[in-house]
Amino acid sequence: MRAGLRGSENLETFGDPFGGVATLPGAMSIKFLLGSVVAAAAVFAIPNVSQAGTQCKSNWVKASAQVNQFFLPAGRLACTHLNTDNEAQAKKCIEDLEKFAGDAAKIKEQWNKGATGSWKIGPRGLPHNRTQAGKVATERQFVGQPVTSEDYSITIKRTGGKAKNDMIIKVCMIDEDGNDAKGGFKQARLSKKGKKTATFTFKGVPGTMALVHLNNQKWGTNAHQYTIETKSKGDSAAVATAKKVAAKAKSKPKSKSKSKSRSKAPGPKKRGR
Repeated sequence: MRAGLRGSENLETFGDPFGGVATLPGAMSIKFLLGSVVAAAAVFAIPNVSQAGTQCKSNWVKASAQVNQFFLPAGRLACTHLNTDNEAQAKKCIEDLEKFAGDAAKIKEQWNKGATGSWKIGPRGLPHNRTQAGKVATERQFVGQPVTSEDYSITIKRTGGKAKNDMIIKVCMIDEDGNDAKGGFKQARLSKKGKKTATFTFKGVPGTMALVHLNNQKWGTNAHQYTIETKSKGDSAAVATAKKVAAKAKSKPKSKSKSKSRSKAPGPKKRGR
C-alpha cells in the first residue's frame, strides 16, 4: 500500500491536509492524460475486526470504527491498488488525488479532534507531524492518522514522572485487513534510570495505520510523563510513478492527422454549341 504527496514541476501546491508538503495537479494539467481511457476503480476491502492479525489487538478492536471509515480515502490518496506505470492507471491515481483531497482534510480534522481525547472509542488520535504530551499511570492507546506517505516515524520520549518500573511500548502498522504490515510491529522499553527515547521508523507503509500502546509495567498512582511525535513525508511509490508517467505522457508530441487532399477527377468536357 502506498502514498504521500510531494511537489513536482507544473503541479499546484495546496498545503498538505495531512500535515506535510503536498501538491496536486492543477485543473488544466489533467487534460494531457488519456482522457478517453476509463480505468477500473480500486477495490478496497472493509476490515474484519474479528480476523485481525495484529500484535495490538486491543487497540484494533477499539479503533475499528475509525479504521472502517477512513481506510478507503487513505487508499485512494495513496493509489495503493493501482499499477501506476500504466498511463490509464496513472490518470486514475491523479484524478483520485484531486477527488479525495477533501477527504484528506476531513481525516486531518478528525484526528486533531481525537488527539484531545474527545474520541469515545478508547484510543486517542495520533495526527501526522505533531507532538503531544501526556502521562500514563496504567495504559494509553493511540490510533494513528492513515499513512499516505512512503516514510513514517514515531518518536516517544520519557520526560519525567515518578514511575519506577518500565514503560512498555508497542507499535503496530496495520493494513486494511487489520493485520500487521511486513516489518510493521516494533516494541521498546523506556525507564526512569534507563533508555529515555525510542524512535520507530517505517518505510513503504502507505495505506496503513499506526496503533500505539503505552503500558506502565506496574499500574498505580506513579506515572510516566512522555511526549509522542509522528512524522510523515514523501510520495508513495505508486504516486511517484504516476507523476512520472503523467509527465512523460504530457511531453509526447501530439499526433497530427495527415489528411491527404484528393484531386478531383476531371468531369466530362462541355461540348460547344
